Amino acid sequence: MRNLSKAALNCALVLCYFAASIALAQSAQATAVLFQNVRIFDGTSDRLSPPSNVLVVGNSIQTISDGSIDPPDDLSLTTIQGNGRTLIPGMIDAHWHAMLAA
Repeated sequence: MRNLSKAALNCALVLCYFAASIALAQSAQATAVLFQNVRIFDGTSDRLSPPSNVLVVGNSIQTISDGSIDPPDDLSLTTIQGNGRTLIPGMIDAHWHAMLAA
């Protein structure tokens, strides 16, 4: 009986962990960032985009537009004014040492 109780407790802990992970993922999807008036460097073109707006929902780019973007009302929205600065989607590490890459 004691082993069964430990197994049940372990199972409950694992289920709580997964429930918390799902709740965090859902809350991340409910947030959004709207970048306004940015020029996009996409890594493939030799030119920056014209001034654009970019809506990121969760951790995915949802919309890129040169016009205004109306985000859904059910999102917690943060708006960032780019003032014509450059946006580089996907850049995660701006500091590294090439000599240590081997």
